[in-house]
Amino acid sequence: MTFTTADQPGPMNDDADFAARVSRFQAHGEVGIFEVEWTVNHELPEGVRLFCHVGDAEKDIRRSCTIGTGRNEALDYVCQLGGSMRDDSIIYRKGFKFQSEWMAQDFWPNHPVVLESGHYWSNDWSDGADQDYFDAIEKYHGSYISIHGPPHRIWEDHSEIIRKMNLRIGYRLQLVEASWPRVVTAGKPFPIRAQWRNAGVAPCYPGGQQAFTLKDSDGAIRAVLTGESLNMKDLEVAAPDEAPISDLPETFRVPTHLPTGTYDLFVSVGDPDGTPHLNLPLPDDDGEKRYRLGQIQSRIDGEYCLEWEQPVKVDGQWRIPVVFETLKPLPADAQPFGHVDLDSKIVQGLSCHLAEPLASLREIGRHAGYYSIAVPEDTDERTFSVYLGLWQFRGRRILAENGDADGRVYVGSFTWGPDGGPVLEKE
Repeated sequence: MTFTTADQPGPMNDDADFAARVSRFQAHGEVGIFEVEWTVNHELPEGVRLFCHVGDAEKDIRRSCTIGTGRNEALDYVCQLGGSMRDDSIIYRKGFKFQSEWMAQDFWPNHPVVLESGHYWSNDWSDGADQDYFDAIEKYHGSYISIHGPPHRIWEDHSEIIRKMNLRIGYRLQLVEASWPRVVTAGKPFPIRAQWRNAGVAPCYPGGQQAFTLKDSDGAIRAVLTGESLNMKDLEVAAPDEAPISDLPETFRVPTHLPTGTYDLFVSVGDPDGTPHLNLPLPDDDGEKRYRLGQIQSRIDGEYCLEWEQPVKVDGQWRIPVVFETLKPLPADAQPFGHVDLDSKIVQGLSCHLAEPLASLREIGRHAGYYSIAVPEDTDERTFSVYLGLWQFRGRRILAENGDADGRVYVGSFTWGPDGGPVLEKE
């Protein structure tokens, strides 16, 4: 159905009672809606009524038109208050097509639209009526459907079309593709590219920002990275399989002192602080609306790396063999430190002996040595934690590539065996 506007007359004559102009025409299946602007020049007689005829000429009137305001005052009022609309018993009998979807056009861009099917005993969705309901979801941009009949019976009779409806109704966020570097450096920028689309018929009304969470092997959250370039409510809706894909790479930084290691990478959609709120059609969730994408390795941009071996007994003394690999020139007063902790308190210091003069640590390269271990008194078979590293005398701890956020390298915990020797274990 098409409509061509006639040539508009000039200015209204002072003697004319009124003028009418078609401002817009909308075709909805077999129904056409004319929006007419009226200009009344003089007060009209009481009882005057509007009319509208469709025909080739005045003597050949084919059909009368239904006169209306083109608006629904009740719905306009609800829309102004921020409410939504529900259309009940659409397609209430077979062969009757829905005709009120135009009312939803002011609502669906900002508020969810609710539809209700006709009574199942008047229209059992057969003879193509199920497709009519699906088409109604598309035209109304419906977010919810209330069925008017026995749910188990309707599911048994029409499970295929219902599955199809569920893939279109409301909003449906889809992560089409995500990519990220295999290895990142703590404190340095790196990109994550995530491609999103809304495969539903309605906008993502609650909105939300993408967030990426790093978890360690214990499942503890070590970093939350929230994107700022995309709000999910801004994703466009379109016909089936035609929704545009948003492709906006984001740049993030993991914490500077995030320990070197491998982390599980999760994606979620929610608040700017990374709190997830929306369920996504993705597998492998953590029960809190975060979904595992894979793994990412993070390394500290350290000034040195520490290697160590299990304790050995030499000349009656227990030692921990170590190698300090200097990666960057170190301060002149850099020197090793080491201590034994019990219940997060230092109970004993450890002395380090290098094979070369202490000043050699400043030079890039590998520097071997060992730490002497003395058995703490009153061990009572308790577990002790051992921390090693480099520091500036009366200054900062020097950052190790394989260290912790506090600048220490945790080499493990040891207990004392029956022979009095240390047993070192890395958790």
